[in-house]
Amino acid sequence: MKQLYLAEWIAPMSGPVVQGGGLVVEVGRVLAVGDGKTLRREYHDARVIEFGQSIILPGLINSHVHLDLTAFSPSLGTPGEGRGGGLSSIANRKSQIANPNGPHPNPPPEHRGTGPNRSFVDWVENLIQQSMRLGPSPEFWSESVLAGAEQCRQFGVTTAVDISGRFPGDVRRMVGGEVARKLRWISCGEVAAMAQRRHLLEDRLAAALDDQDVDPAVQIGISPHAPYSIEPTGYQRCLQISRERSLHLCTHLAETPDEADFLASHRGPLRELWTFLDAW
Repeated sequence: MKQLYLAEWIAPMSGPVVQGGGLVVEVGRVLAVGDGKTLRREYHDARVIEFGQSIILPGLINSHVHLDLTAFSPSLGTPGEGRGGGLSSIANRKSQIANPNGPHPNPPPEHRGTGPNRSFVDWVENLIQQSMRLGPSPEFWSESVLAGAEQCRQFGVTTAVDISGRFPGDVRRMVGGEVARKLRWISCGEVAAMAQRRHLLEDRLAAALDDQDVDPAVQIGISPHAPYSIEPTGYQRCLQISRERSLHLCTHLAETPDEADFLASHRGPLRELWTFLDAW
């Protein structure tokens, strides 16, 4: 059955904003956009739904989201100051989880990545530190992914590109089924392989491409992480696979001015990050 949505404003994005506009939809497809009174006459058999003093616009597109990091967001509670559903509340329920590899060889100061003067590298180090505390906790990561998907839906996102470096296959399976019917998902597995970790390239590519038991509605992509975390040969390999399989491809570029110094001479805070990881 056709449905006619009426609102004070219709913003089609493909043309001017329409005041007193209407939108005709049938089985999920837009049939017409225009003046509300005109559409009432032309589609007299449509079910009319009035939104009054509102604006109707196309769903938002979030072209870069990290669902598995949702619970690290301040909106869900910073480490040590959890609000319901955030990092601390989930971590407290998993308090017995220990880092299977023991303490990190170069741990940063506690919460160095928090505060108004933190740098990008400080933030990354803090994120890694908090991730190590949780380890491979299925409960934490699944709650984080599903919370992020629900946030997208609540704020008007209808298409999202998720970048997942930890468990890309698991994330794809989580956003399938009912979640996939609410949003369009493009899931890009993240690949990082540099310095002492360059030998992990093929294993990480395989993980990034994991599509076993993934809902067909979830599109697959690949994401060579960034110039400071994957070498040129890794970029070339990702590009090759993307072309061969017609996959989506994305990467991080120019996240911080420190990137230029690192690429030119392997110096600066990003080089220190590799020291922190004990992997240079």
